[in-house]
Amino acid sequence: MEDLKQRRGLSYGELARRTYTTRSTLHRYCNGASLPRDFTIVAAIARECEATAGEQVELARLWMAALSQRSSDLPVRTPEPETGQEGRRAEPRLWRVRTPWRGAAALALLCAGMVPILSASGEFGGVTAGPSPIAATSGDSGDAGDSGGSGGSGDSWVQEPWPVGTAGFGVTLNSNTGTMPSFRVGSVRLWDGGTRWADLERSRGTYTWSALDRLVAGARRAGKPALFTLGGTPSWAAPDGPKTVYADGSRSAAPDDLRDWDAFIRALVARYRGRIEAYELWDTVTDRHFYSGSVRTMADMARRAARIIHAADPRAKVVCPSMGRLREAGGPLFLRRFARLHGFDACDVVGVKLRQG
Repeated sequence: MEDLKQRRGLSYGELARRTYTTRSTLHRYCNGASLPRDFTIVAAIARECEATAGEQVELARLWMAALSQRSSDLPVRTPEPETGQEGRRAEPRLWRVRTPWRGAAALALLCAGMVPILSASGEFGGVTAGPSPIAATSGDSGDAGDSGGSGGSGDSWVQEPWPVGTAGFGVTLNSNTGTMPSFRVGSVRLWDGGTRWADLERSRGTYTWSALDRLVAGARRAGKPALFTLGGTPSWAAPDGPKTVYADGSRSAAPDDLRDWDAFIRALVARYRGRIEAYELWDTVTDRHFYSGSVRTMADMARRAARIIHAADPRAKVVCPSMGRLREAGGPLFLRRFARLHGFDACDVVGVKLRQG
């Protein structure tokens, strides 16, 4: 990268401006002090330095080799062993990245598959932003980029920046007063305001909707589409499950009886039909502090919830359980397993947590 910069005659400041990064970060990348975790920035630098197609390919090879070198000595365990149809638990396996291509190829696949939720027309998840729904979980900063082509001749690694609709700029509310943010936002996510499952159904079949009523009413008065996030199993539904990080006694385990899950979804959607625009089926399922059950069970829960929501409120959008920790090996493993079990097939939108790191 340093050679390309010097050949093009660009200063660190000018190249940083063109590639949407900072001068100090770019300097560290070029002198080898740090390695970009996302190939998007490498591709952007190559483009601005007018690298040839062959030079772009060589940069990709070098970046993947460096990435693999850093991760090859980190053993990674698969998510929780699954129980097969025969009732036998599969033995846990230890995975290790051994080739320059394997880890990077998986990362590239994730970037290519997830980022295009945003489209150049300002649409989010195939749904026009505005009064209609939200497409991905807000409240987390993330990486932006795309591995798709942007037109023109030769190879193209990144797309030009595009406008994002207002619904793509949302916040997670952490109060239950129903008061909306005083600053401009396009949408709201309902999660940290006393609206987890454990808060809403403290005993089987007995619901306390007051906090959620206030939040939904506040969002509608402000004209903000709302995304409701599910999670936090009540203790009565999974008494032996691990506790979550929250003080409400909620469990990270799936409910012991999935009929309890079905009943809660039915009651929720029946009450807020036409008033909640989107449902995120669980928060950060790749983190055991939030979900400690099996991938197979979560895929089943997603299918059951989506079926109920689509039947009761056809206009509502279903966001698959959000996947985070995708820079760690356990996150992509969970994601791929969920995909193989056809969990994504039930959803309208994929939920991804792309935190900076």
